[in-house]
Amino acid sequence: MSNQIITIENFPRLNIAEETVLSIAAASAQDDLTLESADGFATNSYTLVGEIGGEVTELMQAQGVTGEVVDLTANLVNDHVRGEAVHLIKNNQAKIYRAANVDGTVPDDADFSVLGTVSLQGDQVYTEYTDTDGGSGYWYKFIYWNSTTSTG
Repeated sequence: MSNQIITIENFPRLNIAEETVLSIAAASAQDDLTLESADGFATNSYTLVGEIGGEVTELMQAQGVTGEVVDLTANLVNDHVRGEAVHLIKNNQAKIYRAANVDGTVPDDADFSVLGTVSLQGDQVYTEYTDTDGGSGYWYKFIYWNSTTSTG
């Protein structure tokens, strides 16, 4: 057996629910965001502040929403400028599954077992997961996962 690296795109279109921008700049250590539109944002939703994969992009969780202001569960680490992209994210993690390659055809879903769960990072375009016991004798798949709602 050898290492098998699974590469997961963190925030493809199917993992983004809404897009908007900051209507007011947000400073590091600040715990709220003022958006052009907070449609769809809700308590416990996940928010990506900045361009996907950008160096200062942050994945944050909403504590509450009042009007166009999203209160965060933690302080921002970086400064963000007015007009910067904000994305409402459906899922903040990915679950990786593996099944034995018995006859070269894709196994049924029931044949896959969970290998692990990884947290998606806002400042990264991709996340890699290494299966140290993996190789060509296996099929792999992943699903996006919301750690708060326990849904994919």
